[in-house]
Amino acid sequence: EATQREIIDLLSRKVGGRVQFSGLHFSFFPQPHAVFFDAGLSMGGRLSVHIPSLTIYPKVWPFLVGRTDFARIEAQSPRLTLVLPPPGETPSARSLTPWSPERLAAEVRALLGPALSGMEDMSSLQVHGAKLILLREGASLLEVDHIHLTGRSSSRGLAVELTAESSPCKHVSLKAQFDPRACEAEGRIDLKGVAAGRLPPGLLPGLPIPIGPDETALDLTFKIGTKGGLKADIRGELPLVRIVRKRHSARFKGARFKVTIQASAGRLTVALTDRHLDEPRLDLLGTIDLDSGAPRARLRLEAREVDV
Repeated sequence: EATQREIIDLLSRKVGGRVQFSGLHFSFFPQPHAVFFDAGLSMGGRLSVHIPSLTIYPKVWPFLVGRTDFARIEAQSPRLTLVLPPPGETPSARSLTPWSPERLAAEVRALLGPALSGMEDMSSLQVHGAKLILLREGASLLEVDHIHLTGRSSSRGLAVELTAESSPCKHVSLKAQFDPRACEAEGRIDLKGVAAGRLPPGLLPGLPIPIGPDETALDLTFKIGTKGGLKADIRGELPLVRIVRKRHSARFKGARFKVTIQASAGRLTVALTDRHLDEPRLDLLGTIDLDSGAPRARLRLEAREVDV
């Protein structure tokens, strides 16, 4: 019973909320493990999680000397529900805080921090058949199904692989490596069967450019560092996209781009070092500089091989 309490307390600390469950089975064979049945968790009133079966394997040697550390966690068919704020909700005081590169870097660290700390000292996390539901004002906006996640921790950091499916995107694949000591992350995102036209209208009510119904794909590679500010290198390919304005539309094919983002000492620089279109023919280079201490931006663009 004392061991069970230690497992529950440690799990609650890692996820940042109290874990509830209807049943618990603990066994020493074939190796010590605890199975939670109908486990539930609520975080901040906006995110709730229900897991029919959650299995936790503590590390054997620490366990034998009376200390509980997790070696592996397996979650079967979890259901995550995220409640989005109403469209007209008044912005919080935090959202009204003036922009700065330091704030941007801090928010990136805050986004990655819980995942990295939750995996600290744990060798493996496996999630099978998860489902994410986005709600707004009691109505379901979007469901992401068949989520499979594997996380492995080592001396080099945290490696994550994720796949999922949804109506706007038939296949999502993410592979990433996080290094908490160097404050760096790098990886690749592949999206197939993407149709922005299948996005629920209420999900992005302020989307300024209507996008056509064509299916396309998106391939992104990224590398992000937050030590001493923020630096991100992003490369991507987009085979096809169609922009629709009233009765007019424009199709763009074979887009390839490379963007470098740097933020430090109150300045943000976004450099478009490579932007190529096959159709219509266009090569575009440019930079935009923003200074949080001055109410202005500086933009430079250079177009080459323009097909008019």
